[in-house]
Order: sequence, then structure tokens, then C-alpha cells
Amino acid sequence: MKAIKILALVVGLAGAHGAMAASYYTITKDVTCNLNGKSVTYRCFVRGEYHVTIYNKASAKYLIDEEELNYTMKDGSPVQRDAEGWVMSMDDDLFSKEQKKAKYIVASGFSTAEKALIKGHRLHTIMAVTSDGKVTEVCFHFTTRSPYQQIPLSTFARIEASLKQQLYYHKTAIGKQMNYDIVSWTYDFSYTIPNPSPTPPSPPSSSTE
Repeated sequence: MKAIKILALVVGLAGAHGAMAASYYTITKDVTCNLNGKSVTYRCFVRGEYHVTIYNKASAKYLIDEEELNYTMKDGSPVQRDAEGWVMSMDDDLFSKEQKKAKYIVASGFSTAEKALIKGHRLHTIMAVTSDGKVTEVCFHFTTRSPYQQIPLSTFARIEASLKQQLYYHKTAIGKQMNYDIVSWTYDFSYTIPNPSPTPPSPPSSSTE
């Protein structure tokens, strides 16, 4: 009887470990999850041995090229660059403010347990921002050997929805003529990103004279 109990315990632990170490993004395929009662389908694209990209198929347009990200002016001509090669497509000061918000949305989008799992491992987020300043597409990049393999799709879907709903980038005259622009950054969860927009204090009550 004791041997049977020990065997059952070992099998149970092995099963629990297997459940915890599930890998969702090992091959190129479509992956579906439920978000706010609706079914959402993402494309999981695995390039070579190490690189994984996941993106929402319903909104994929500009970032759908899985090999290279290109952007142009609306008339198809090359993007206008300054003397140093920069594309001045967004207001610098307002971009910095909005980017802090974007980084916080991603950093706070994972649960405490998920953050402990992925700490020290890089997640690359790429967004397509159209000429009206709205985020229309989001791609997430990580490696096949990283613990992001164990993060359920619903987590990425919630983060994408928040980025699209909460961000707005102020475009310059050049930016408004582009078909889209790229905003990207990398974060490894080894440090805390503060909330750039803490809850504002309540407005003072009006007084009567």
C-alpha cells in the first residue's frame, strides 16, 4: 500500500510539473482564446529554432510581413528622413509621455506569478501606429526557449486590447502622411516600471459664497 501511495505521489508531481511547463508557442499555427466573451485568434509564427512572433489575425495588416517590417508614405514613396536618418513622425515630448504609458501597460499586464516566471527574460513589443495616432496592431516577440512559452494567450490578448484602447500618439505633418509607423521596445521584468498616470486626487468641493 505504501509503495502504491509513493508511486501515485510521483505521478501526481510529474503531472503537475507538466501542466506548469506547458509550451504554447513551439510551432507555427493559429491559437485561439476567449477575451471578454469573444473568441480571438492569434497567429503564432516560429522562425528558425528560436524566434516566436504572435499577433492578432483580425487586425493584421501592416505587421503581417513575418520576415520584414516596412513602412512608407501613403503614396508609396519612401519615408521622409532628416539629415541624420531619423523619421520625425511624432511629437517628441508627447511621444515620451505616451511611451511611458505603453511600457507600464505591458509591465502591469502580467500576474504576479507570471512576472516571477518571466523575470530576466526579454519580451519585445512592436506596435503599428496609423496616421491618426491610433495603435491598430501589436506583435509580441520572444524566444522558443524562454518562459513566455508558458504564458497563456489570454494574457497577451488583454495587454494588446489595453494598448489599443489607452494609447494615442500625436503625429507630425510627416507622420500624418505615412501609412503607419512603428513603435517598439524591449522589457525583461528585472525592474519596476512606475505608473505614469496615478489616480489623480479628487477635485476640491465647490464652495458657496
